[in-house]
Amino acid sequence: MYEQRPPQPIIDYSCRCGLQFTLKIFETHLKGTMKQVMGIRVFSIIIVVFLAVILTTSLATTRGNLTLGKQHIIGLEIGAKFDQTEYALRYGEPVVIGNIGNRKKYTFIHSLGLVVSEIGTLSSISIQGEDSEFTTEKGIRPGDSVEKVIENYGAPRKQYSDQGAQVKVYRDRKNKLSLEFWTVENKVHTIRLKDTSE
Repeated sequence: MYEQRPPQPIIDYSCRCGLQFTLKIFETHLKGTMKQVMGIRVFSIIIVVFLAVILTTSLATTRGNLTLGKQHIIGLEIGAKFDQTEYALRYGEPVVIGNIGNRKKYTFIHSLGLVVSEIGTLSSISIQGEDSEFTTEKGIRPGDSVEKVIENYGAPRKQYSDQGAQVKVYRDRKNKLSLEFWTVENKVHTIRLKDTSE
């Protein structure tokens, strides 16, 4: 004869079923929540990486890389037609006329230097010396501090030493222009705007 077990209480069975059902719902909910949390984390990581790439690219391209556009020094623009008679009326007869390869260089009083391309357009404009009355479009003149240059133009794209001066270079790749500030002892000595397409 076998031993007869006492009947299981219905409440006990229903409790276990209810508990299992509740646990199953909780587990399903937890899995769903975990998927949402993981989804949010992955999405957040993607956003952070995307913003980091944009910021890095932006800093790399904007650091010293300006849109100079129609940048000028004393109203003279790169690419403008050079008429020696007209310029002599404005700035006096050139003190020095020389050649740089196939281009002509004219130096006027107040240390204004112009380089004229083969086709008769300005390819470089420079001013130098603290007695110069000429300025850039943003009002920088020889004798101003390096700090004033950086306040107006930001950090330079490139810096190098040449002939005892520290040269700070700003570029406009789109318009093929370069704006250089030659500095000695933290003061601007020479400013040069030039065409970089040649």
